[in-house]
Amino acid sequence: MTSMSQDYWTPSYDGGGFLNLIASIGEACGAENSPYAPLSGIDTSEWGRARNLILLLVDGLGADYIEKNSRNGFLRKHQVAVLTSVCPTTTAAAIPTAMTGLAPAAHALTGWHVYVSELDAVTAVLPLVGRGVSLPDHPASAPENLFGYATFFQQLKRPSRVVTPVHLADSAFSVFHAQGAQRHSYHREPFPWLATMPFLRRRLDMFGIIRRLCHEPGPPSFTYAYWPYFDNAAHDGGISGEKALSSFRRFERDFEDFLNSVRGTDTMVIVTADHGFIDSPAEHQIHLRNHPGLAKLLLRPLCGERRFAYCYVRPGVCGDFEDYIADAFRGAMEAWPRAKLLDERWYGSGPMNARLPGRIGDYVLAMKDDWTIRDRVPGEDLIDLIGVHGGLSATEMHIPLCVACEA
Repeated sequence: MTSMSQDYWTPSYDGGGFLNLIASIGEACGAENSPYAPLSGIDTSEWGRARNLILLLVDGLGADYIEKNSRNGFLRKHQVAVLTSVCPTTTAAAIPTAMTGLAPAAHALTGWHVYVSELDAVTAVLPLVGRGVSLPDHPASAPENLFGYATFFQQLKRPSRVVTPVHLADSAFSVFHAQGAQRHSYHREPFPWLATMPFLRRRLDMFGIIRRLCHEPGPPSFTYAYWPYFDNAAHDGGISGEKALSSFRRFERDFEDFLNSVRGTDTMVIVTADHGFIDSPAEHQIHLRNHPGLAKLLLRPLCGERRFAYCYVRPGVCGDFEDYIADAFRGAMEAWPRAKLLDERWYGSGPMNARLPGRIGDYVLAMKDDWTIRDRVPGEDLIDLIGVHGGLSATEMHIPLCVACEA
């Protein structure tokens, strides 16, 4: 892991990052011809021998959070390394990597909001909705055209399962990216009346479903499971808040109970995250509406993330744009041109999607410290977030690698 400065950490794609973890899992499950290196310096030789190999992704659970809140806890005891996330440090870039085995450079999903030139629309790629407008009825909006790559599960020699919350399981993004796997959906809190029926409640939550899969007879398998609720709590109440801590404590307790319940099933569980979190105070949240001089230089709404915002600049005003950022936001952000992002391989080495250059703007606003920037388009709700991510700080970039085995 390398740092350009205290504010900007470079993701590792050559052996110490999230991408390399996925490559190692693929190797353990018989995938061939990956263009990416597996993890370096970490013994993964037992992964391919486990009958049940599970990747459990806890959205937003950074390595720093575990260090501060679980120094002697269950997850910390099973932590074997600290990895880096991808660029930008966001679910919208990392989850596609987990479900395709591709670097962001290859899948070209570069943030929560992506400008899709084929639709001429700024699009939230996970829910597949436009910013403030409906997406046009166009063949390019069909998942097979919008994404257009093989999934990770289609490359494996093991049967695969994808376990996701019921409210996400049938989305167009989820259905496309789970191709090659058997899909299972779970309820976080099944229904109020089930609170009096603990056995059924356990069967319907995430760990209950994975537990059942581990105990089922059959050939060696791979399971990818996604837990979004820590991320939800950190956004709503801040990473330093009680909501996040309560969510973390619950997950850690449930995970320990789950491991005890699969003893004797030859199960290997890998726990990691897609990114970490920081809190952004209100006084460090920049609103584009307060900077009309900047807004008039932009051709489109801001894309990407509040901590890593892509700017499409009107022709002939790049110098004015650079001057505005340098004068108005000194110490809060830097404006990096597209060429810097591509030349320095911020999105990974290996194959590059032809759509990538058009999806990262003319510039990115790389935020420093705990600053954010945002805008609003007509028809869009203004969402206040305390906890944020997407930037390149150490806290956002560093994620845990925990491994637990129950033979």
